[in-house]
Amino acid sequence: MSLSSSSSVRFVPIYSHLLRLLGSVDASVPALDRALSEGSSLGLTPGGIAEMFWSYPQPNCHPLHEYAVLASRKGFIRLAIKHGVDLCPVFCFGASKMFRSIALPSIVQTISRTLQISLVAFFGRWGMPIPFATKTMYALGPRIPTAPYPLVGGEPSTEVVDFLHRTFVVALEDTFNRHKSSFG
Repeated sequence: MSLSSSSSVRFVPIYSHLLRLLGSVDASVPALDRALSEGSSLGLTPGGIAEMFWSYPQPNCHPLHEYAVLASRKGFIRLAIKHGVDLCPVFCFGASKMFRSIALPSIVQTISRTLQISLVAFFGRWGMPIPFATKTMYALGPRIPTAPYPLVGGEPSTEVVDFLHRTFVVALEDTFNRHKSSFG
């Protein structure tokens, strides 16, 4: 399985080389489309930059709550249907506790989206980019088949994308609710 990473991190020396060695795929639609065409299995974080900013210490965010940004994220559903690959909702409990971030003005989020790079001020153990020792747990949801849905002009219909998106969101919520008591 390959993980996707932001196009912008490909310009960071050393880090970009590590990502390539680990088999990371650029998060652009053409690169993901190509990887799926070649039969790759992908791990995606649909929330992207918005999800990075939607956490404590941002306003209206609680330090003990977990967040997922999915409402407007449908591109990964469209790609899965197009390539007939199943979806599997995964929630990583504790991931939001591995690093701490510093609240920044909202203009920073706008700049991040424009540049397609996360300008989040974060730190870990000893003030460095080393994660805090944190308990984590991955919870896997049920497999969601995406085939066989008809494609119109090589693309799935909006109705099918919306249906599978709702199915994915409900499955992720159920997965979270079923496993949250197991995570101390």
